[in-house]
Amino acid sequence: MDSFKWTQEEAELEKWDSFLDENPRGHFSQLSTWLKSYKAYGFDFKVLLGYEKDQIIGGLGVVIAKASIFRFYIAPYGPIVSKGFEGSMGVLLEEFYRDAKKRGATYCQANIPSVAKENVLLNDYIVNDYDDSILPKNYHIGSQFKFVSSNVRLGVVDLHYGEENSYESTALSFKSNTRRDVNKSQRIQNELVFAKTKAEIFEAYTVIQNNADTIGYAVRSWEDIKETLIAMVSNNRCLIPTCFNDGDLKGALVVFIGGRRLSYIMGATKREKKDLMVGHFLQNEMIKYSIDKQFSFYDISAGGSKGVMKFKEGFGANFVDLVGPRYWICNPLKFRVYAKTLPYLKRNKKLASKILKFFK
Repeated sequence: MDSFKWTQEEAELEKWDSFLDENPRGHFSQLSTWLKSYKAYGFDFKVLLGYEKDQIIGGLGVVIAKASIFRFYIAPYGPIVSKGFEGSMGVLLEEFYRDAKKRGATYCQANIPSVAKENVLLNDYIVNDYDDSILPKNYHIGSQFKFVSSNVRLGVVDLHYGEENSYESTALSFKSNTRRDVNKSQRIQNELVFAKTKAEIFEAYTVIQNNADTIGYAVRSWEDIKETLIAMVSNNRCLIPTCFNDGDLKGALVVFIGGRRLSYIMGATKREKKDLMVGHFLQNEMIKYSIDKQFSFYDISAGGSKGVMKFKEGFGANFVDLVGPRYWICNPLKFRVYAKTLPYLKRNKKLASKILKFFK
């Protein structure tokens, strides 16, 4: 690496986003539009770029969370480096830690995009030969800051890239019940429609938000996420596939595009007496879409209840654990104060979100 720089300049961010689009190691959580989404909570962001002969060869997008006397540097996923430049990961992490301390951070955290056990399918997508020895000293394993999402597990659906009948081979990996339900979903006149306008995106997201409110899990409010979704749909880094049946909206997904793959983020279906297999229909459509784009795998994600995980396993998902977060305590005194309040914040995430917004 010849040089590196911190930036928020739009021209540089566009280059970073293009790097993430083209590099299989890229990830949606590093896209500038997604990093900017945390501004709804009063957070800031910036990106550390590494150059070789004026070309970006790696980087690290950082969310800067501020509340009262506390400041946190959180890298949701990274560093991300081009193949052949794995040695630059340590340089980027050293600069990340140095800048966090210089700027008075209480704590900093990076989510390392590597695997403990090599996965052949993911060879081009993550760093397999990672070693903690590249980290700045005095690191800890795990996470003490939960208010910026860090993807620590992938739900990998192998798309049998390069085979003549990729979809047929992929479908053979589905469990028999899933194949049956997917086939049923194709016969009952479900229609795939991508939400594109603000009104369409709002209608789709309302299904997801209503489902979250009914079941009792948290998603971002429409007011907090609307600008991000609209922008990411507009610049072709987000898909919002919806299912219509007999003219009525029955379900929707939010799927991000980055790192030469689709990553499923969230979704919901309307709860009605007649089961139209909407979830099976939409996930299968995203698998077919991924195959059409010649992607090697589809990340169906790895979170959710036992029922949700069983649903994903039905599509042949292989759940792959990443190395995960590493963190550094930059200001021990402030961190001790924060640590005493952390158990309460963990039990009251909605209140914690309001507190963090109050201090913006």
